[in-house]
Amino acid sequence: MRNLFLTAAVAVCVLAGPSSAMSFQAAPAVAPADASGVTEAERAAFRKGMADTGGAMISAIIQRYPAEYGAFETAIIADFKAGRVDTASAQARAGVFFAQLGDRLMADVQRAPDGELRALVLAQVKALKRFSTSNARACQEFGENGQISTATAVAADGGITAAMNDYVTVQLATADAGARARVRRARLADAELALILNEYLRRGGSQIWLDGAGTGDFGDLTLADRCQASILLLESVLAQPADTVGRFMGPD
Repeated sequence: MRNLFLTAAVAVCVLAGPSSAMSFQAAPAVAPADASGVTEAERAAFRKGMADTGGAMISAIIQRYPAEYGAFETAIIADFKAGRVDTASAQARAGVFFAQLGDRLMADVQRAPDGELRALVLAQVKALKRFSTSNARACQEFGENGQISTATAVAADGGITAAMNDYVTVQLATADAGARARVRRARLADAELALILNEYLRRGGSQIWLDGAGTGDFGDLTLADRCQASILLLESVLAQPADTVGRFMGPD
């Protein structure tokens, strides 16, 4: 399963970075700094800047991984104050940070019960449909690659953040369910995959897109065409029995 948590987290960091940087740069240094040289006022301003832009997702990350986030926060603020990083390099480091957390979270997601995994696919489809009416490139990237590129996120100027926040809220709940249930399941059988692909084609899905998924050659399909193909494939997955959806999303 693709790491969609990383997609959302990086997208938010790209958009949150400048405002967060300005927030802690302007924070009054009235409280004493700790050994790193970072004050509590600076931490509070930085977190507010992140939360104001990233919303529930950033708050959930801080709550789920407090020690890891604390170390990340300290390093970013201290390096920014010292002039060792600028906004762009801070965003790049945020991408690495969230990638590491994403790997850990995805291990829990894949152990969630079938019902929770089905809900996660529904949330992904909902996000893709929102992008399909406003940002075909974001939809194509999120659908095919499980990532929204930095360039696309910046160009969207906040237009993708709400949808990704909504998706990650569901994903975090799925991870919590997986951490409790620790479900193990068999890989998707060839016959089950054939049923999914047949349903996709029955719904009008493009064979060119299916071929392109393996070759990288999507012919003359537009971004909107490729966006719609991703949606149709996931809807075809949702048309299958719950345990098939679970094996599609979380195989051993």
